[in-house]
Amino acid sequence: MAGQFERQTDRPFTYYYRGRTITNNGEQTTSIKYNTVEGLVKGVSLDGNSAFHAEIKPFFDPAHPRRLYTVAEYLEVLDRICDWFFPQLSREQGREQAGRLGLEGFRKTIFGRVALASIHLIGPERLLKLSPTLFDSAAGVGKRSVSKLGPQQYCFSSRQVSGTFEEEVGLIKAALETAGAQNVRCEVKILALDSWDYFIEWDIKSD
Repeated sequence: MAGQFERQTDRPFTYYYRGRTITNNGEQTTSIKYNTVEGLVKGVSLDGNSAFHAEIKPFFDPAHPRRLYTVAEYLEVLDRICDWFFPQLSREQGREQAGRLGLEGFRKTIFGRVALASIHLIGPERLLKLSPTLFDSAAGVGKRSVSKLGPQQYCFSSRQVSGTFEEEVGLIKAALETAGAQNVRCEVKILALDSWDYFIEWDIKSD
């Protein structure tokens, strides 16, 4: 995983440990939009678990929808979701599952209801081509691009994104499946502390 990379002298060091995250710019204040954290929380807290909400309140307060969040706060919420809802899974598996459920949570947000209103109709290829814009609008951190490699084969690139990638993989898989893809596969190539490529392919659903 990304946190296993050692320090590189020609770029800022990035910690991935809870509460100690430093962003790719060597700062601790890179902003993540409220929508991203809200989607994760809505994806798993459908039962309105008051104890869970009390635990994450120091890091995420739904009463302040205009607030921006640091990578460290985002990861605190993500890891607590894993602890609460996926204790039987490894941390990596829990994050991917949180990302999967986060898609439905995001679709319950004001932004998501508009941005993903026609996800069932646009198809997986068009959705993936639109995904960099959707990520930029929803998260506001990092740079993403998509290139086609072949039929139902794409490379989704994330750059300048500190934190973890497993939940992003889960979100992408769930979104493509919702858009009509079948048997989605994703191979991750870690390029640096803040850069990775997802090699994604899927099957077309048979009639």
